[in-house]
Amino acid sequence: MSTESTIIIQARRALANGSDIDLQLPKYLKGIKFVFNDGITAKDADEWFSQCLNRNIKDIKISSALTVEHHPFEGMNETYDIICVWDNNKTSHFIRNEHREDREFVYTYKEEVCEECVDDLVSVVDNTTEYKDVLSELMIFAKKIGYEAFNSFFDTAYKLLDGSLNLSTENIPYYLVGMPTRLINIIGAIDNSYVFGGMGWWNDDPRGKAEIMGLKDEYDRLTNALIYNMRKALVYVTNTCFMK
Repeated sequence: MSTESTIIIQARRALANGSDIDLQLPKYLKGIKFVFNDGITAKDADEWFSQCLNRNIKDIKISSALTVEHHPFEGMNETYDIICVWDNNKTSHFIRNEHREDREFVYTYKEEVCEECVDDLVSVVDNTTEYKDVLSELMIFAKKIGYEAFNSFFDTAYKLLDGSLNLSTENIPYYLVGMPTRLINIIGAIDNSYVFGGMGWWNDDPRGKAEIMGLKDEYDRLTNALIYNMRKALVYVTNTCFMK
């Protein structure tokens, strides 16, 4: 789950409910701050959201996912812009910069005016059908290269997307509480699709086996399609949850 998505989900929840934002930072983050284009700095999410309200925020969205054009594992931790639509229909985005303090990350989001059409920046696409098709192809491909063990992940993600399986709501992350079941299931599908890691994961042995079998192009196509659909699904959930 991207930090930007969590911030936006909680901001959208607060806008819809007329409440304060409730953001819990992940353990790897020491802090976050926001710098508005007029020089005002908010030291945390509470101050940022309060400033947004004072400036007549109309909506908060996440930037659209981009096509994967690089090695899938290296591109998994993509950052997104936080798009703010203001009362005067002007749009700005907060762009993340990061540095380390005491071996922990600090994120600084700096505001810039958007020249692009907001519809292009935050296009919302329900890609469930495309996502399921990719998962079906991956299950066939995993069997072809002898790594059927990954099909338990792909199959669970597929079932969550088509509604034949629901994610348990016990102990779900706080930012998912109160979301419609379908959106929670999509996040569950994204989590189950994340088959990337160290030795033995999808980006390791299966990639090598595909190369040996002369199937590298097919591996790259399907893996990139998986990541792209994971990103698009995250954008869809983030930009449609807690409608005001």
